[in-house]
Amino acid sequence: MPTIAEIRQKYPQYSDMSDADLAGALHKKFYSDMPVSDFMSKIGIGSGLPADDAVSVARTGIGGMIEGIPVVGPYIRSGVEKAAAGTVAAFSDRTYDDVLNQIRQMNTEEKVENPIIDKGAQITGAVAGTLPLVAAAPGLMGSSGGLGARTVMSGLSGGALGGADAAVRSDGDLDSTTNGALWGAGLGVVAPVAGMAIGKAVEPIGRWVRPPSKAQSAIARAASADGIDDIGARLADLGDNAMVMDLGPNLQRQAGALASLPGEAQQTVRTAVSQRQAQAGGRVASALDDAIGQNVDTIALADDIIARRSAASAPLYEAAYNKAVPYTSELETLLKRPSMDRALKKAQELAADEGLAWKATPDVRQLDLTKRALDDAISGARRAGNNNEARILQQQKDMLVGMIDKAVPEYAAARKAFSGPSTVLDALEEGQSVFKRTVTPNQLRTQMLKMDEGQKEAFMQGGRAAVADVMGTARNNALAARNLFSQGYNKEKLELLVGPEEAKRMLAALDAETAFARTRDVVTGNSETAARTAAQNDVTAGKAGDGIFKMAANMRFGDAAGAVLDKLTGGLRSASQTKANAELAEILTATTINPQQATRAMKLVQDAVSRGELAADEAKRLIQALPVAGSQQR
Repeated sequence: MPTIAEIRQKYPQYSDMSDADLAGALHKKFYSDMPVSDFMSKIGIGSGLPADDAVSVARTGIGGMIEGIPVVGPYIRSGVEKAAAGTVAAFSDRTYDDVLNQIRQMNTEEKVENPIIDKGAQITGAVAGTLPLVAAAPGLMGSSGGLGARTVMSGLSGGALGGADAAVRSDGDLDSTTNGALWGAGLGVVAPVAGMAIGKAVEPIGRWVRPPSKAQSAIARAASADGIDDIGARLADLGDNAMVMDLGPNLQRQAGALASLPGEAQQTVRTAVSQRQAQAGGRVASALDDAIGQNVDTIALADDIIARRSAASAPLYEAAYNKAVPYTSELETLLKRPSMDRALKKAQELAADEGLAWKATPDVRQLDLTKRALDDAISGARRAGNNNEARILQQQKDMLVGMIDKAVPEYAAARKAFSGPSTVLDALEEGQSVFKRTVTPNQLRTQMLKMDEGQKEAFMQGGRAAVADVMGTARNNALAARNLFSQGYNKEKLELLVGPEEAKRMLAALDAETAFARTRDVVTGNSETAARTAAQNDVTAGKAGDGIFKMAANMRFGDAAGAVLDKLTGGLRSASQTKANAELAEILTATTINPQQATRAMKLVQDAVSRGELAADEAKRLIQALPVAGSQQR
């Protein structure tokens, strides 16, 4: 069997074919029944090493991609081979030429053993190598302007690139260079027209079958990890100012990762967060106003309540004062108690100040003055913290009022319509401290049933003032306010004061502000550095590894070749990542999206899992691939 050199000498028409291409053609046509390794060895270019294992296949693919890069590809591959040969020879007893020859024989044998992978990889390398030229000079490469201009420029650039590439690969052979230029020019002329035709043909399909962008895939992964199956509903729950990044910790950390890297995405995320936080106080105030109305001056309110109740009750009291009260033994015994005796003396002073005569047998007016004296005494005891004294005085007052009400119903009606200054202020204070006391909602309702209209109104306004104080705190610390309403019976008390629907809206507003504050802390704070660093995998183009020559010295030729390709395409990947980050930032800061299609698809996948038609890991991959941000679908 002749060697490859003898074949080339006998058949000069094959001079423009590489050893691998020529050996592959000969093996396929004349020696297909012989193992490739045996055939290669017989024609003098076999290395004797395996050429069809997984490592060889991978090496063929990476090497083919480098070799396929127009013009410079062969030089790059040759440089990697020579660097590897020099390094190996320096640490062995073999010569540089021997090592280089074995490396090239091994590469040739691998190309013959894996021809489809080699050709496909070379095409990929050619495309990847041309893309930077298109990005750098779109007009020169025929990718901008009108169809005519694009056709001319594409033909010229294709001819120049094809001729230069053929010259390099044929060592300057004129015929090969001319053929390469003609083929390049011809394909360049056809490319714009063919591209338009293909684009028109696939455009209808693209509207329905559009793979998710890098940003959409990143969002889908984070949303899946956060257990979100309906983004639109979750945004609606948090209100108009909610953003996608508020919906879960993984989404928040993605935003934090973008905020930590310079660029357009950082500006988008940080601006959205800071502007929203600056408006937090106004949103809290608006939620409060919607629930309970504008804030009021409680002291002025108390005075107004007293004045209004006094005017309403005056005719009723006048009618009651004209009635007689039976001086029963029970009433006589009650009035002889020490505290009641003190109240009677105070009532006598009040009567004298009003210019009223004091009768030996108390009438309704005198007993009403006694009741008011007891109100003042009870209020004073409570303010002084003498709770037992206040409790006993309250019991005696209740007994006195009960006896008068029973004897004179007109008095009961008058008292119900009126609230004295001390009782109004007491009720106002009790309302203001409603969230600090351990009283249960049932006890609170019972207490309010015993109040007259003025006291009840004062208590409610005091309670609303307490709510306003809490919401004032929420302007700067929504979590603290939300925690207060989560303690004990405070949620039920809030519902009692402002109504169930208003309470629900207020708590929802606090929940939203708490989520917004949490997002702000994750995005701009330092407490989640490690988690944000992990999330940066979604927003960075990757990091550099070992150097090319270090890989070659370690006999990692495939890695070295891959590193060369990474260098060539690094700018493209960086630009692609920057664009993906900008899109990711827009999605994360979006306040309104249209996720119905993705939500329906997720539901179908989940139903398939529940029926046992789809494995869980397959479902997860499908859901992660869904484009969830409708605002990004074009």
